[in-house]
Parts: sequence; structure tokens; C-alpha cells
Amino acid sequence: MDSSVFRLQVPSVTNIGELTFRVAYHGDFVKDVAFQVENLDFILEYARKQGAVVVKDLWEEKDEYGVVRMAYGDTTHTLVDRTKYTGPFLPGYQLLEKDPINTYLPKVEINFIDHVVGNQPEHAMEEAASWYERCLQFHSHGELGRDREAAHQRTCARQEEESDPGLKHSKVKVAESIDLLEKLNILIDYDDNGYLLQIFTKNTQDRPTLFVEVIQRRNHNGFGAGNFKTLFESIELEQEKRGNL
Repeated sequence: MDSSVFRLQVPSVTNIGELTFRVAYHGDFVKDVAFQVENLDFILEYARKQGAVVVKDLWEEKDEYGVVRMAYGDTTHTLVDRTKYTGPFLPGYQLLEKDPINTYLPKVEINFIDHVVGNQPEHAMEEAASWYERCLQFHSHGELGRDREAAHQRTCARQEEESDPGLKHSKVKVAESIDLLEKLNILIDYDDNGYLLQIFTKNTQDRPTLFVEVIQRRNHNGFGAGNFKTLFESIELEQEKRGNL
């Protein structure tokens, strides 16, 4: 999967710790979104001065491939400095060269995580966006600015299921033929410069709070604003099937 890595964890049956209580509260959920950086000391100190709460101080992990330095940012962020590391992911992890399931499934090349989308309570979106701009030096995207209010209204309708702020879905960018994706009845959005293709999975666990989107870009840097209505109509349809619309 190139540079796109999902790390899955389950709480220990014999050792009840923080993860056990978090899963009991949220269900399966995204605990951490990691950012790869090259100057960890500077970024960590900058974020701290801007008001970020550092929940775990900087630490190192190493193996035969080198050294990785990390620092933590209920959704946290881990800052990962891999400039002195050549392994496939992190120390202690190895590539599984031949997964038996690949014998039965067509190959899909996942290049990298394109972006993630998080839910926020009512009137809290601007505060959350400002935190990323202030602490991590993110910047606003024009398209999101136009659609922020619409997305905000839709998000608030689902807060009952979310229970508190958290990551709603993640997107991954792929290198795949357009003809093949078109057969899957995917959505398309476009502007004067290009277009993007996108398709969504159903909810990935028992609670309807997380799904994955596969996206293919053709000279288009937007986020599918033209498909918001279709996306949330499908979410409402799933809610109706569950009887909690």
C-alpha cells in the first residue's frame, strides 16, 4: 500500500487499560491520526507554545532499519520523524509479502491517505479548524470554506451517534484505471481544471460512525463538494434502514 498504513489494535482481555475503556465508550474508532514530519523538535515545541496539549513526551523506537522519533499530539495526533529510518513502517513491523486473501481479490493500489474528515459538535467547527491552523500550521482550503456551513449542519444531525467529536471517515488516493472505477457507479466532481472520482464504503463497524472513501484525482484538488448531497442522502438511507432517522 505504498505510504498508506492503517495500524489496528484490540484491547487485551487480561490487561484492562485505557484502550478497553475507550472502545467501550466509542465502539471501534480512530484513536490516532499520525503526521510524518522532518523536524520533530521544532514542530512539537511550536505546537506546545500555541496551546496544544502534549499527552506523551518525545520518544524513540529502533530496529535494524534505523531510528524513529515520535510524540503524541478522544482523537490524538502522533508526530513521526522517519528521516533516519528505512524500514517499511515502524520498528517491530514487517511486510507481509504474500497475503492469502490476495489470491481471491483483484489488486488495488492504494498510494497514500489523501485526507481525513472529522465530526464536531454544533458551533465547534471553527474552533477545531483554528486549532489546526494555530498549532500545526495548517491552512484553510477554499472549497471547504464555501461548503463549511452545509457540512456543519449535516454533521450536527449525526452527533447523537458520534457521542463526541471524532474522525468520521478517511480518504485514500489510488492509481487505478478510470474505466474500471466507472463500472462501480462511482461519484464524479469537477471544475475547470479537472475532476475526481470517489466511492464510499458502508460503515466499517457496528456503530455507524466510520467509513472509508476511495478517491482518484485527475488534476483536481477539491474534496467532492458537489457530491455532499448524494453522500448524506446515502447516510440518511442507512439510518432509515436502522430505524433511527
